[in-house]
Amino acid sequence: MPDLLHRLNLLRARTPNERLRILIPTLTHAEDDELDVIAAELLRFGGDHALAAVIRQFHRLGDARREHCCTAVADPRPAARIVLDRNRRAATLNVIDFARHALDPRLAPILVECLAASHRDVPAAAALALAAMVSARVEPAAGHEDPLDAAVADALARYPDHRQEPVVVAAARMAVAPGPRLAALLAETDHPAMFALRRAVGDTDDPTVRREFLRWLGRPVLAGQVARRLHDIVDAAPRAEVMSNAHLLRVPARRRMMRLVDRPIRCIPPLAQAVTDPEFVQCALPGWIRALGVSTAIRVRSLADLVALPAPLARLLAIEELRRETAPLASEVVALAMLDREPRIARLAAIATCFDGKPVKEDTLLRAARSTDAPLAALARHRLARRSIGRFMAVRDDLPPAAAAAAGAFHLEHDRSAFVDAMRAALDGGPASGRRRAVALARRLRIVPDVALSLIRLTRENDPRLVSAAVAAMADATDESSLRLVALALDHAEPRVAANAVEAWAARRPREYGRIEPKCDSRVHRVRANAIRAVIQTGAGDGETQLHRMLDDDDERHRVSGIWAASAARSVDMIAHLRFLVQRDPSN
Repeated sequence: MPDLLHRLNLLRARTPNERLRILIPTLTHAEDDELDVIAAELLRFGGDHALAAVIRQFHRLGDARREHCCTAVADPRPAARIVLDRNRRAATLNVIDFARHALDPRLAPILVECLAASHRDVPAAAALALAAMVSARVEPAAGHEDPLDAAVADALARYPDHRQEPVVVAAARMAVAPGPRLAALLAETDHPAMFALRRAVGDTDDPTVRREFLRWLGRPVLAGQVARRLHDIVDAAPRAEVMSNAHLLRVPARRRMMRLVDRPIRCIPPLAQAVTDPEFVQCALPGWIRALGVSTAIRVRSLADLVALPAPLARLLAIEELRRETAPLASEVVALAMLDREPRIARLAAIATCFDGKPVKEDTLLRAARSTDAPLAALARHRLARRSIGRFMAVRDDLPPAAAAAAGAFHLEHDRSAFVDAMRAALDGGPASGRRRAVALARRLRIVPDVALSLIRLTRENDPRLVSAAVAAMADATDESSLRLVALALDHAEPRVAANAVEAWAARRPREYGRIEPKCDSRVHRVRANAIRAVIQTGAGDGETQLHRMLDDDDERHRVSGIWAASAARSVDMIAHLRFLVQRDPSN
C-alpha cells in the first residue's frame, strides 16, 4: 500500500489525460485492498470517463466509496451511458447497482431500458432499483418535470413484456400522486397493465402499498380493488398502516367508496383488539365505522364499544358519532359517558343528554350530577333542584348559596305554601350542618316570619353554632315570641349566641338600646364589639366613648374586635385614634 500511494503521488505531476490513461486500467486490475484508494484518486479528478471506470467496478467498492461515487459529478447520466451495454451482464448490473444507490430520478430511464435486457437477472435487478427509487421519491416543485413519472409510466406500459412485479408495486406507490404520464396511463382502465396493477393491490403485503389504500379510494382504477381488499386487514400492524391515512375519509368521494367494502363487519376490530392499538388508530376508528356500509344496529353497537377505549380523544370522537344516532342504545351510552373520568367527555355527554332542549329523565340528571366535571355536575344539580320541591331539598346542600337561592325563589313563586312546609321540615330535622344552611336559605329568601316557630325550636338544640344561627335569623322575624327569646339569649352562656342576640335585638328594637348598652362592658370581646357597634349605629348613648375604651383595652382580642366594630360602624371620628393605635401597638 505505501508503494501504491507513492506511485499515485508521482502521477499527480502528469497531465489529466495521462493520469486517466494510467489509472483506468490500473483500477480494472487492482487488488481488492487497493481498489478504494485508486477509485478515490480517479473520482478526485472528476469527469464522466473517470466515473464510468469506477462504475464498472461498483460491485467491488466499499460502502464509503460507493457513497462518494454517487455524489462525484452533478449529472451521472453520461457516465452511466458510457458503461451501459445490455449485452454485457456484469456492466449492466453495475449500472443498475449504481442507480439503486444513487437514487437519482434522472437515471430512471436507464433502468427502464434494462428491463428489456436478455439476461434473466438484469430485468429483475432493474425493477427492484426502480421500486427503491420510487420509495425514496421526493415530489418535484410545481412546474418541474418528474423524470420518475415518465419512467414508471413506460415501465408499467411494458409490463406485458417484462412481467416484473416490482414495477407494478412502484406504479401502485406512485398512483397516489401520479404525474401526467402515469395519470394518463391509469385512465386507460382496459390497458393490460391495469389488470396487473389491480392484482398487485389485491395481493401485495407491501406496507407502503397498504398505507395508501385509503388514498386510492379516490382513484376509479383502484378503488374497487381496495374496497374488496379492506376486509382482509385484520391484524393490528396492517390495520395501523391503513389507518395512518384515515383522515382522507373526510373526502365524500372516498366515504362513498367505503360503502362498497366487502364484508364490512370484518373491517371493525373487536374491542379486545382495539384497546391495544396505537392511539392514532383508536382515534380513527369512530370515523372508520361511520364510513363503513353496515346496518344502523351494528354501527351503534360498534361505536358504543369504542366508549371503553383507553384513548380519551377516541372516546370523545365516539360520543360525537353516537350523538348523531337516534337508536335508544346510543342515547343510553351517551348518558353513561357523563360519568367518564375525562371532564371534557363527561361535559360533551351531558350537553348532548341534558342540555340540548329535549325533555330529560330525572335519572339522567342524577347521573349528570355525579359527573367528574364539577361545573357540569353543579349545573345538573341546579336543573334537578328546579324539577320539584322534593328534589330541591335533596340537592340543596350540594348547591352554591346563590344557586340554591335561585332555585328556592323559583319554587317559592310557584307553590309558596308547599315550599315553606318543606323548609320547616328541613329546619326541624336532619344533620346540624344541613339545618344551618336551611337557616341561611330562609334568611336569603326572606321567609323567616313563615318559619319562626321552627327557628324557636332550634334554640333548644345543643349545637351552639345551630343555636347562634337561629338567634341571628330572628332579626328578620316579626312575632313577639321570637323577640322574647332574643332578650333571653342576650345572657346566653355561649359567646356566639349572645353576640348574635345583640345584633338581632338591635335590628328588631333599635330605639331600645338601653337593653344592650350594659353589654358594652362585657368581657367577651365578640359580645362587647357587637353591642358597641349597635349603640353607635343608633346614634344615641355613649358608644364612641365605649369604643375608645375598647381600643385601649389591655386584651389584644378586645383591641382587634374594637377595630372591627369601628369599621363596621363606619365611625369617622375613630380614624385618627386608630392611626395612633397602629403606631404604638406593640403587637404590630
